[in-house]
Amino acid sequence: MTNDQIIADFRRRYAGTFVWLDIHAEQKEVLAKVVNIESHPVKLGVIYVDTREYGSLSLNMGSEGHAIKFRYPNTGVFQYKENACLFHRRPLRQYRRGICPDNCAIIDTTRRVGGNVRIIDFSTVASAFQHKTYSVPAALALLKRGEARSVALEDNLSISLPVQLKSSEYLVFHYTSPVAKCNDSGKITQLLEKVYSPLLAKHFVL
Repeated sequence: MTNDQIIADFRRRYAGTFVWLDIHAEQKEVLAKVVNIESHPVKLGVIYVDTREYGSLSLNMGSEGHAIKFRYPNTGVFQYKENACLFHRRPLRQYRRGICPDNCAIIDTTRRVGGNVRIIDFSTVASAFQHKTYSVPAALALLKRGEARSVALEDNLSISLPVQLKSSEYLVFHYTSPVAKCNDSGKITQLLEKVYSPLLAKHFVL
């Protein structure tokens, strides 16, 4: 491949995506967004990235001082601020190597009853990697205090506030499917999908 072809291929795979930047001198990896890749009359090429820790950086392609690493967070349910969210991959666009809307999505677990599709940015991607979840008692406490609209649990479950304002029952989701309702003590009051009984029994009182 010619140098221009190498640059074009790298740009196609990485431009506009999130990757991990390994800074060898500091023995540290930081989340970075690849802004652009350009050819250079002397160097192989220049990679322009944005980071939270170091701001905007320009990196020489092929330099031994850094490395761009590609990896996804775990697929599944995690907490993002006041909402339980789901990270999942789009299998048809995997030639895009870094994380971007072409090859993955971050959505509220309550998407089917009014949740949102999240913007893929530093905040949502970092939360997907942290993959924070709560126990049922801790999740119910957050909901009762008004500190969350939905809360991520283990095993890709989540609890959300009632959809109907007058209801006192919380909704329980598996991924984005509502599977049960529970009360404020964590007891299942209604099974919407009986096949989930064994999974729910690990976390709730049936």
